[in-house]
Amino acid sequence: VTILDIYNEAIYPQTPDTRLRVDIPVPLPTGTKGPQYLDMLHRAFRKVEGEHRLCFVVAGSDPLAQDRLGQLGLSVDELVARDTATFRFLKDRGTPAVFLGGGGYSKASAHAVAGSIRACASL
Repeated sequence: VTILDIYNEAIYPQTPDTRLRVDIPVPLPTGTKGPQYLDMLHRAFRKVEGEHRLCFVVAGSDPLAQDRLGQLGLSVDELVARDTATFRFLKDRGTPAVFLGGGGYSKASAHAVAGSIRACASL
């Protein structure tokens, strides 16, 4: 099991045990905007090694700028770009994947999730 996690370092993970469970941590400062977030995502992809039989992607919409709990700064289009980049990365590697919803606490979440489904379905 390999865990890659992109998160707002000011709010998560809160315990040392949780931090130790993440193999590829990508801590971001509060307010991180889409271009920096997406750059860090692509850098993290380069750290994924070996062959994986299955990947579970918890694709939360809490990085949206409208989300008061996530406190990051992505637009709906940038969140869709995150999901399509992840989908492409796994597809290119031949890794089967299950995409799951995760955190997301704004009215924009539904638009982002629907956009990601449409975009990934067309790849």
